[in-house]
Amino acid sequence: MDTSLLKIEKHEQGTIVTPVQKQFLSATESRPLWDQIGKLAQEPQCQSLVIDLTHVTFISSEILGEFIELTRAMKRRAGTLYISKVCKEILDVVKLMKLDEVLMITDDSLQPFRSDTE
Repeated sequence: MDTSLLKIEKHEQGTIVTPVQKQFLSATESRPLWDQIGKLAQEPQCQSLVIDLTHVTFISSEILGEFIELTRAMKRRAGTLYISKVCKEILDVVKLMKLDEVLMITDDSLQPFRSDTE
């Protein structure tokens, strides 16, 4: 797997993926990136998948659809998809479309891996 498109951090309960040096994500140019993310999401040990959007300032509507499909795929295998560090502009669109009711959004990429006692 070509990991030059993603920074991948594996944890006991799942994986954090961060697109590397991407200002914006569109479906056409991001297909290799989504293929990698899809493969990581299918790994049996991946109960939580966090997509860290630290470097992303724009995403296309197709990518929002990819988030929804990945959320469904993770739920089918009793996993959870989290989207973290979403910039205000993207978050505004997500809220406008009411996708924040479907997507798990967090400011902290490590939050899904912490126990309630920490």
